[in-house]
Amino acid sequence: MAYLDPKSLKCPGCGKTGEVVFVVGIGPSTKPGQGPAYVTLRNAGPWVVEETSARPFFAGRLFCPDCGVEVLNRSERRHT
Repeated sequence: MAYLDPKSLKCPGCGKTGEVVFVVGIGPSTKPGQGPAYVTLRNAGPWVVEETSARPFFAGRLFCPDCGVEVLNRSERRHT
């Protein structure tokens, strides 16, 4: 089973706002408290994507297209 997890982001440099959408997957063998089986980026919205890993967990950075400031940084070890 999977669900969409929208996040509203705001650029700290210029104030531009936009929504990103992640797909969070929970497998049938996932135990309570174990966390998701995967998290992928479905829609980056207005942000520029610099991806370091796509599966099973999205890792990378999102940048503002207007001023180039980083608005999101997800490490490869982060699973939520």
